[in-house]
Amino acid sequence: MACCVPAFDNLNELKLVLHDCYNWDLLTELLKRSPNLEHLFLEHENDEECICSDEEYSEDGSSKVEYSEDGCSNAEKWNTPDFVPICLLSHLKTISIRGFQGHLHEREAAKYLLANGEVLRKMTIYTGDFLPAKEKIYKEFSMFQRGSRTCQVEFIEEAGSSFDNDYVY
Repeated sequence: MACCVPAFDNLNELKLVLHDCYNWDLLTELLKRSPNLEHLFLEHENDEECICSDEEYSEDGSSKVEYSEDGCSNAEKWNTPDFVPICLLSHLKTISIRGFQGHLHEREAAKYLLANGEVLRKMTIYTGDFLPAKEKIYKEFSMFQRGSRTCQVEFIEEAGSSFDNDYVY
């Protein structure tokens, strides 16, 4: 994939809209190639469980895509990069995640971004009333290591939510 993604040296704001599946490898490649990125917006536009719609099949007709306990394929797994992108170390100030469902791969990606965002000021996570184990996830995020001592994590429950409160850590 590295050969297919150009460098975006002047990019300071990125909105990445993901349909059906998270493609974490694409995100890490874009971060690597956007050294001056200051604002990152991730949006997941699928109300269903995160399962790829275009499965690959072997010759005998069985699925070649392997799924884990949380219903996500290996392509959707968060793989911690071997590097920390320059933008995380010196420029990225805000991260917004919309469509957060609380899957392990989503939490691991957010954990990595929080731990390595040395100038990160705020991470805003938009959830719906469908988020299971809200309190447990809020507590988990409050315990994550942060690269920036001043970074706040805010959970905002979107329209149709059964809670009226937002949570800031």
